[in-house]
Order: sequence, then structure tokens, then C-alpha cells
Amino acid sequence: MAENHKALAEATDTIYTLSRDEKIRMQCEAREDYYRRVGWKDDKIKELTAALQQQAVTLQQQTSMLDQKDTIINQQAALIQQLQQKLAAAGIAEEQA
Repeated sequence: MAENHKALAEATDTIYTLSRDEKIRMQCEAREDYYRRVGWKDDKIKELTAALQQQAVTLQQQTSMLDQKDTIINQQAALIQQLQQKLAAAGIAEEQA
């Protein structure tokens, strides 16, 4: 295949020559290792960012649920107070435990 394409043949010769040189081969391996590590870090950052975003959504939902529960508790407390006032107005004494 390389015999039919001059550019490919030249590239093959260049790669062969460069791979023979130990220093250049080590530099190429170091560069590949660098790119692999950077890629891993980028993937990990994306993964952790997605997890944080999901946790933020969950936290927001839980906060909303707590707010709803607080509203219900406040409404119940107001109702209890109204009932206690009605009992007091009717002359029924409250029993304290």
C-alpha cells in the first residue's frame, strides 16, 4: 500500500526513523501519557460536575419538601391555638400533662 502512495511511504519512513531514536520515542510516549492523563482528568471533572449538579437538584427538592412541611406544621399550630381559644371561651379548662 505504501508503495502506491508517495506521501504514505514518506510518512512510513519518517515514523520508522523517529521510532529508532530512543529519545524521540520516549518523548512521544510521554506526550501520549500526558494526553491520556489529561483526558482522564477531564472525564473525571465532567463526572464529578454531573454528580454535584444532581446533588444540588436533590437538595433543592428536599428543601422544598421541608418548606412545605413547615407550612403544614404552622397551619396545624394555628389551628391548635384557635381550638384552645374556643375551649377557653367555652369555659373548659385545658388539661396539662
